[in-house]
Parts: sequence; structure tokens; C-alpha cells
Amino acid sequence: MQSLGRRYVQYANRHYRRTGSLWEGRYKS
Repeated sequence: MQSLGRRYVQYANRHYRRTGSLWEGRYKS
């Protein structure tokens, strides 16, 4: 499921740069 989360983060990051950093921090932890 980690791969799916990463891919989703990249997609959200492009459409939602604001949530992008929040998601990245949560998944990177």
C-alpha cells in the first residue's frame, strides 16, 4: 500500500500543492 500512497501523494501534490506537503510529511514519517 506504500506505493499506492506515494502515487496518490504525487497526484494530489500536482492538484493540491498545499495538501501535498501535508501528505508527504505524513507518508514520509
